Amino acid sequence: DIAFTLAPFINSAARLDRIELAITLLNCADGDCCLEIANLIKDLNETRKDIMTEHIRSLQPQIDPKNSVHVLIGGNSIPKGFAGVVAAQIQEQTSRAVIYLNKSEEILSGSYRASFNMKALLEKMPNILHVGGHFQAGGCEFLSKDFQKVQHFLNKNVELVEPKHVYDLELEADVFFEHFLDIIRFSRICGNHFEEPVFLFRNVYVCSEWLMGKNKNHLKLRCKLDRSQKSIDVLKFKISKKYSERWIGRYIDILGSASLNEWKGRYTKQIFMVDYRYSEPSI
Repeated sequence: DIAFTLAPFINSAARLDRIELAITLLNCADGDCCLEIANLIKDLNETRKDIMTEHIRSLQPQIDPKNSVHVLIGGNSIPKGFAGVVAAQIQEQTSRAVIYLNKSEEILSGSYRASFNMKALLEKMPNILHVGGHFQAGGCEFLSKDFQKVQHFLNKNVELVEPKHVYDLELEADVFFEHFLDIIRFSRICGNHFEEPVFLFRNVYVCSEWLMGKNKNHLKLRCKLDRSQKSIDVLKFKISKKYSERWIGRYIDILGSASLNEWKGRYTKQIFMVDYRYSEPSI
């Protein structure tokens, strides 16, 4: 409830530049007052979602398939706190790295998302004023007059290749289920320069599938790991067209992170999918 409901709800207020609403809500002892504030945050967030959907649609003419990295300039219709969300959604849509920038006459600043070490590449760029954050997600800024130079530099220095994912460990079904809690403890040792570990699961059999969420853009698979009769849920949020195919009855290899979901006192094991490929069942 906290990770997937309360925390995103509070975070939405911060992104909307209305953090005072969340603070008031958390410190309020009156039930009616809490409900009123919560409904206000909810309404603001729903309005923001509609605005952002339209905003992403308006950016489509800037997306050139010839570019190695999509460098996009937005307007002022959404708060700056959502720059990373916009970049992530367009990256998911196009399978290319994205830099989304807030419109300005002198300095362009915004967020980047990539499947490679974009931070290191931007640090080598002669026109960069500032870059910070993680390897694949962070922020940057440069002069507006250097926009074309930035796009040229990125096109010249980024090869157009399929995204490659690196995993930390391959896990077999019996090891995964027997040592699950140890795996979860290991996964939580992450932070600056320590990314969350990614595991490879081979020959995962898909038993059933669901599309979830208001926009039906979240995927849930009920699966069985290789040589195991135990089932596990596999989740992928904000899916692209790549994930719109039929899954039931297929074997796939999955890259993902392990998680323990708690709902009303019931704990279930699950995998958050990073990527997948089709596989053949092991004999």
